[in-house]
Amino acid sequence: RLGAQCVYGPLNNAMQRDRVEELVEDARADGARVVAGGERVRPPSAPQGFFYAPTILADLPDTARIVREEQFGPALPVLSYETVDEAVERANDSEYGLGASVWGANVAEATGVAARLQAG
Repeated sequence: RLGAQCVYGPLNNAMQRDRVEELVEDARADGARVVAGGERVRPPSAPQGFFYAPTILADLPDTARIVREEQFGPALPVLSYETVDEAVERANDSEYGLGASVWGANVAEATGVAARLQAG
């Protein structure tokens, strides 16, 4: 649930909101667990607009549409991995790759991993 101090805008149009919603529902049908969000929202301060709650999805396969397709919405699939090499290989196994980010406690290590990603 969005807090009163949260500034969060709508998606661009109904078609885009519907696409995000479709991909989240498709992930659910494939067995994904919705950790947060996963639904349309109507902020009291903005009763009009194409809002979809920030969504975190877990326990889904690499073949899920929301993993394979670009969706340009507030839905994040979280994928587990065993090794960094596996994570890099899987991240690079995409026909897209407009952008990528690496988060970690060791900046030098994270920078090294980011350099191996084919994105941007």
